[in-house]
Amino acid sequence: MKEKKTIIRKIVFLFAALLAVFALINLVWYFGLKIRYVHLTEKVDRTEREESEVDQGLSRYIYESVRNGYCFTVKDTGYLSKSGYATVSREEGYERIVDADGNEISDNGPYVILFIWPSWFSGYTFGVDIESKDYWHQMKVDENGQLMEESDMDPDLQDELNAVLEENREEIERLFELADEMWDIR
Repeated sequence: MKEKKTIIRKIVFLFAALLAVFALINLVWYFGLKIRYVHLTEKVDRTEREESEVDQGLSRYIYESVRNGYCFTVKDTGYLSKSGYATVSREEGYERIVDADGNEISDNGPYVILFIWPSWFSGYTFGVDIESKDYWHQMKVDENGQLMEESDMDPDLQDELNAVLEENREEIERLFELADEMWDIR
């Protein structure tokens, strides 16, 4: 009988310990990351979209507002995940205009999207996605829009990315300013 009580106590203790670890993980995730996404979503409207193939299995809820020709989007993080982000971009995407024969007549210029990912407990990580008729690049940048160099990055690619960033400097700075106005990220 005493042996049975000891086994039950051990099981109860193990269950309580596992429950405490689960609660701790949830608290750290919520106060370390999730609450930062809540701050971002408070400034934009909630919309429900159909899941794309890319977002399959992730949250269908995206928060999105358009102001003065710029789109502010927040994809909230999933449960116990860091899968969310915020973006700022022109309302219209990159568009090529072609004639009846399929020859390009013009385009509406490079399309730049600023990505913002909250970091654990404080700060943000940034990236830009730049598309034009000549290139499409995705790159990590710092809070000033400068390329975050990686140790294994090819020097020619690094030069190319820096040139693309410089070519689009004005729009990148504008997107950072708008993000600051909306969410106070820097």
